[in-house]
Amino acid sequence: MAEVPKYMLGKPIKTLTHPVDSGGACSFVLSVFLVAIAIVTGFPIVVFFGLFLPVAFLVRRAGAWCSSHQDCAMVAPTEAFWLHDTTFNFHVAHCLFFFQGDLAVAKLRELVMARLIQRTSSSGRIAFPRFTQKIVRLFSGFGWVEDKSFDITRHVFQETEPIANKKQLEFRMESLMLEPLDFQKPLWEIRVVPEYGPMKETVLIFRIHQSLCDGISLVRILSTCLSDSQFVPRLKPRFGGATFPMNVFRALIVGPITFLAWFLFWRKDYNYLSRGQKPAGHYRVTWSRSIGMDKVNRIKQVTRSTLNDVLMTALTGSLRTYFCKSGIHSPPDLTKEQYCENLDGDSFKEFQ
Repeated sequence: MAEVPKYMLGKPIKTLTHPVDSGGACSFVLSVFLVAIAIVTGFPIVVFFGLFLPVAFLVRRAGAWCSSHQDCAMVAPTEAFWLHDTTFNFHVAHCLFFFQGDLAVAKLRELVMARLIQRTSSSGRIAFPRFTQKIVRLFSGFGWVEDKSFDITRHVFQETEPIANKKQLEFRMESLMLEPLDFQKPLWEIRVVPEYGPMKETVLIFRIHQSLCDGISLVRILSTCLSDSQFVPRLKPRFGGATFPMNVFRALIVGPITFLAWFLFWRKDYNYLSRGQKPAGHYRVTWSRSIGMDKVNRIKQVTRSTLNDVLMTALTGSLRTYFCKSGIHSPPDLTKEQYCENLDGDSFKEFQ
């Protein structure tokens, strides 16, 4: 009889204890102890690295001054964070748009040029210059330079492979997620898929690098520029201005000990010192049925949570239902490495 893999074994059910019912004295002592360790370890590290801040500042300013003579703007640190792509993980966002009827590629190019590329602000400047700029590597980081050979036909074009149904679209999205964007031109593109599905719809595959535009900014651009309704969404900032000083203080104190704990004791998947199996090298793309945002917002209001909380709850609930239907009535924690050691190809096929 073949041995059952560890990841297919159920996890013992344990009774949860609410923090209110647990001992308050023990939690208080533990909190004080952790804060003391964070201060003792974090303060010397902050002082040590603080000595190098003036040197780093001068080097970066010198690099910015040199790049200013090359008609180049420095990439902000929040943007440069997304430029460290790997052979497997490309920081490219993929958006799908479905339109009824036929949408000619030439007409779409005209709309993008008029409403996005050539759009000007109240001061007469280009509203979104990043869409015509490419990223180059500099001595002190990365820089934005104008793409003198910018051609809209290289960014808005018809998809080469025929896509007629949902299965083919999912397969094409899986392959696109493994294709990086060309850094020799601005990091965005729109692929047009004509005659999709039984209704002969037009699908737009919008690919954009996250260093060019974050999710909130992209929603603003699409809703205010490309949309005929000119709807301006009310989107809250991710971090409030009043909490910024407290977040900085918390990062300085807790950050060093968090980094040391991650570097020395974290799981194999995230620790470079004890990294386990490499990623499989491919993505799996699928999506659920259409769900109205009114229902999702109602759940968010009733539970007093965020949209991310609702999404993650639905995801974990779906995974649990899938495990239960497969005979695992008490699924284990998927992040624990001991349940993934035997997850080879044959076992995974057996599990499916």
